[in-house]
Amino acid sequence: MKKINRRDFIKIMGGTSLVTAGIIYFPTLLHSNLLTGVSYYVSNAGDDNNIGDIDHPWKTISRVNYGPYQVSDRIYFRYGDIFIGTLAPVFSGIADNYLIYDAYGNGSLTRPIINGYSKTSALYIPLSVSPAEYLVFRNLSFQHGSVLVARVYSHNILLEDCEIAYGTTYGVASSCGDTTPDGYIHDITYRRCDIHDHGYSGLTSAANIVSGAIPYNMLVEDSNVYNNGTSLSAHHGIYVDGGWIVRRNKCYGNSHAGIKFNSEFGYDLNRLPEAYGNDVYDNGYGFTMSHVYAKIHDNLITLNHHYNVEWENGVHHCEVYFNSLVNAQDASGAGGMYWSQNTLNTNNIVKNNLVINDEAVQPRECMLAGGVTDIDAIAANNEFDHNFYYHDGLVGSIIFRDSAGGRSWTGWHTILGEDPHGNCLTSPPDFVARYTNLHPADGGNLKGLGVAIEGYEYDKDGNLRGDNPTPGCYETSGTIAPSATPTITTTPTNTSLPTFTKTVTKTSTPTYVSTPTPTNTPTDTATPTNTLVPTRTPRPTKTPRPTKTPRPHPIISKFFRKRI
Repeated sequence: MKKINRRDFIKIMGGTSLVTAGIIYFPTLLHSNLLTGVSYYVSNAGDDNNIGDIDHPWKTISRVNYGPYQVSDRIYFRYGDIFIGTLAPVFSGIADNYLIYDAYGNGSLTRPIINGYSKTSALYIPLSVSPAEYLVFRNLSFQHGSVLVARVYSHNILLEDCEIAYGTTYGVASSCGDTTPDGYIHDITYRRCDIHDHGYSGLTSAANIVSGAIPYNMLVEDSNVYNNGTSLSAHHGIYVDGGWIVRRNKCYGNSHAGIKFNSEFGYDLNRLPEAYGNDVYDNGYGFTMSHVYAKIHDNLITLNHHYNVEWENGVHHCEVYFNSLVNAQDASGAGGMYWSQNTLNTNNIVKNNLVINDEAVQPRECMLAGGVTDIDAIAANNEFDHNFYYHDGLVGSIIFRDSAGGRSWTGWHTILGEDPHGNCLTSPPDFVARYTNLHPADGGNLKGLGVAIEGYEYDKDGNLRGDNPTPGCYETSGTIAPSATPTITTTPTNTSLPTFTKTVTKTSTPTYVSTPTPTNTPTDTATPTNTLVPTRTPRPTKTPRPTKTPRPHPIISKFFRKRI
């Protein structure tokens, strides 16, 4: 009989018994790992000469790497233990039957630690013609490594509820190689991970200029990315290009950008990057864009030290909608949007954003033009509408600044014709609690000022927007459950580009230091001597780990709360 996968089996069975389905199947003819695989266990109290069941666990990563495994097998590391070396999978699962690395035991203890201190990495899935794929890593902590903590160069990989921490350079990288087709990286997800305290960027992913390979179907969601980098110009929390979805993350304390999109080495118009629902605060810059086609919407970007949004060189065809950019921190060089271009940024659409830089809090402007351009050139080459600004309540004050002086709201709106349906607020924005809870107050001066945009019907909280939506990332005064939830897929399908019809007429910062503190631990030298395959054992019953609460910024602790 032809082998069938689990999904086909369930469809055939229709949720009924073998008899009532009217069909007789012989289980011995089905794939032996269709529903479950063999469970292996690893503990500091184990022995590599054991068979690896729950009563006779293995001891070292060397033995784990040795295998062999089949699809649907599970390898469990004990909570509270530390394992020295590099976890380097070479065996794969298949679709719907992943090979899983997980934790077992007392879930109130710390995650099992895979410590790559004496190695190049704690996790390494090398790029090859046939890399290990269809793998799940869950409830594990990967720490240290002389190159990167985690190198994930493969396909169909999930890291869920994991920690990636204390890297000398980068935290985790998923970047494309020099040759095709094996150079392509795709279908990798980081979910509910803590990525922190690395010398360089926390998560990085890049296209390859040699092969032309571009990452696609990539996702990082519901994760905490913080305290990464030592350089204000080069190190970020999340630094990616290609087909990435970056959603519902908390990015804070990173030396340059909390999130950066860069398509310098190429892009695919069918797989464009998108970021939404993120809390981005207390970074050098909040969100940085370079060279990209991208969609940036429904993000809360506030209290970053330099600027809340930075437009680097050659940024074009970006849709920047429904973001709240509120009060950058440092008076020496901070503001709402910074256009730091030496190559002109063009064809971007900026709409329905709330740009607040309250002079009473921090006396910098809502927008600054740097490099070789000026405010007039930005206006001539990009489209702005339905954005609402606040600085000091005076329409004659300079809130769009460049080297020649800049423009007031009157100059921007009347002379340049920008934001024809936008406005400069003459009184401070009516938030639920000004600058600590940035939801719009009911009946306040922010409600109903925006314009509906197809495809952006839901706000950051998941609430349905009205016909006349509120600018910024929040529609309502609280996190009310929507009457209908949006359908969200993990695969980017950004095939439409913004429409742009405008005629082109013109062509001492803070230092952030994060110091990892590696623990000197012995090198794993164990050699596997056992090739026995254990008998099939039931999966362990695990005690749930306590939920980890991300570190909030003290000023905004009232409204930065982890959302599941």
